[in-house]
Amino acid sequence: TPVLVLRDTTERPEIIAAGAGMLIGTCRANIVLQVDKLLQDPIQYQSMRTAKNPYGDGTTSSQICAVLRQAHFEQRQTEPSLYRKPVARLQASKKFQQALRENVRIAS
Repeated sequence: TPVLVLRDTTERPEIIAAGAGMLIGTCRANIVLQVDKLLQDPIQYQSMRTAKNPYGDGTTSSQICAVLRQAHFEQRQTEPSLYRKPVARLQASKKFQQALRENVRIAS
């Protein structure tokens, strides 16, 4: 989906550089003009629509949840006694955090 940045400057120019967005400012007349131009130019619209998003594919949270669920499930299966005692829970938490550090990959 094309992104129209309604600001005069942006601290995140990656979307503009990637071709997925346009910096169009805050002037109402220019906003209307740029939106009209984009809607009337199917080639530019399609180009922006299919540009690679530099911030990821929108699935990062799902990927993180999958890693968390898998790590939690595996830990419970291999060490069920850790879930019975408070001190053991703290140790399990530390092992879980270690598993996260080893398994979570940030989407780029």
